[in-house]
Amino acid sequence: MNRERDLTTLELISIGIKAESSAVELYERMKGMCFSAKDVCAKFDFLIGQEQMHERILRAAFEKKFPGQEIMLPPKNLVPMISGEIPEEASLKELFAEAMKAEEIAEKFYNDLADKTRDGSAKSLLHYLASMERSHYGLLKVEYDAMEAGAYMDSEDALEGQHLMNLGP
Repeated sequence: MNRERDLTTLELISIGIKAESSAVELYERMKGMCFSAKDVCAKFDFLIGQEQMHERILRAAFEKKFPGQEIMLPPKNLVPMISGEIPEEASLKELFAEAMKAEEIAEKFYNDLADKTRDGSAKSLLHYLASMERSHYGLLKVEYDAMEAGAYMDSEDALEGQHLMNLGP
C-alpha cells in the first residue's frame, strides 16, 4: 500500500468516530425505509446498536489516550460510503445489498487505516473494527441469501400460516 504518511492516533480515532456516526445514520435511514418484514428489519436495529458500540469504543480509546482533550471530528465522513442515494422505493433485498456494500467498504477502510499507523494499540483496534464490519457483512449476507432463495419468512407470516407446507397425516 502506498503510504502518504503515518496517521496519528488522534486522527485515526477521530476519523473512526465520524465513520461510525455516519454508519448509524445510514442504518437508521435504511430502517425507516423498511416497512414490511419486521423480523428482518430488526437486523437494522442490531446494526445500529453495533455501530453505536463501535463509536463508544473509539471514544473510550480517545479518552484513555488523550485525557481531558476535546475530540475534533472531521467536518465530513472520510470513509467512502455506498455510492448514490438509496431509492425510496428500494426493496428489502436492495436495502440489504446496499448495507452489505457499506460493510465491505468499512472493513477495507479500517484495514487500510491500520496499515497507515505504527501505533500498535491503534492498529489492533482498527483491525478489530474491520473484523466487526466483516461479521456485520456476514449477518446481512445470510438474510440476503435467504431472500434470494425465496426462503424468507417473517414471523407474522408464520403465525398466519403463510409459506408453510402442509405436514402430517
